[in-house]
Amino acid sequence: MKDNYFKKIKRFKSLKYKNSPVFEKSFLKDYSLSRKLLLKKKFKKKESHDRKDKTLSMLKKIEKKNLSHNEKKYLLILYKKFEVNLKLKKDYNFNGEKKSNFETFPLSYLILAKLIYKNQLINKLQFLNFILKVIDTIAFKKKTFLALKDKQLLFKMINLEMKLVKYYAR
Repeated sequence: MKDNYFKKIKRFKSLKYKNSPVFEKSFLKDYSLSRKLLLKKKFKKKESHDRKDKTLSMLKKIEKKNLSHNEKKYLLILYKKFEVNLKLKKDYNFNGEKKSNFETFPLSYLILAKLIYKNQLINKLQFLNFILKVIDTIAFKKKTFLALKDKQLLFKMINLEMKLVKYYAR
């Protein structure tokens, strides 16, 4: 069952999720199963967060304080970058121009999702679409390094995602 979900998502990702509605009830069951398996997945415990990952360090810095107008704008730029490219790079300037071709760590996606939800920068349906893509991106990673507190953040985001899916799937 899990394979059915990942096969479909892999195809959707190749299309960048364009024109990919699913109306089958079995898909929702496969989705739930895949998320439960992701919660049980063992992540590498060592923290391997590169100092050169300026996107991650900027998000961590923003996370610890109240957001200014420029920081909200920066978060929305990162959100738009992710929605278009389905990945974020290690370094951006404040205008959203990439400075690096390397992908950022999975923790960056989780912190971005947390900040966007906490500050209500987009509506709930947009956030559901965003968090589905973020967690699918993390699930497809072969090697994911998350410390215990980062793993807890992943669990919170998955639970929030499941609540939103249940709300909109009624």
